[in-house]
Amino acid sequence: MTKLAEAASLAPTELSRLVTRLEGDGLIRRTRDPEDSRARLVSLTRAGAALIKQVHKEATADLRDVWTDFTHDEWHQFIDYLNRFESGLRRVRARPSTAKPSRKILNTPRARS
Repeated sequence: MTKLAEAASLAPTELSRLVTRLEGDGLIRRTRDPEDSRARLVSLTRAGAALIKQVHKEATADLRDVWTDFTHDEWHQFIDYLNRFESGLRRVRARPSTAKPSRKILNTPRARS
């Protein structure tokens, strides 16, 4: 959970609330770490994996429709901007942080039963 909170740039309490909600929705499960009984492991359920697959499919179709509006040169220029943006993010994230992450948990729609 600690590693997941760091990867998501969330405070541990924010991640805990989110994980509790996702677990209640049946999208993930928490189990004890067999190597450290104090730690918890988080994994996707079949429903969670199916939701990710569906969202990915829909997003891919939407993006395909968007790309048709770009010329070849515009597409390459956009990729160059994204690469610069990614480099900037890596540079900023490499700096030591003095503040604890604080971000509101996104209000995502609950999974359908």
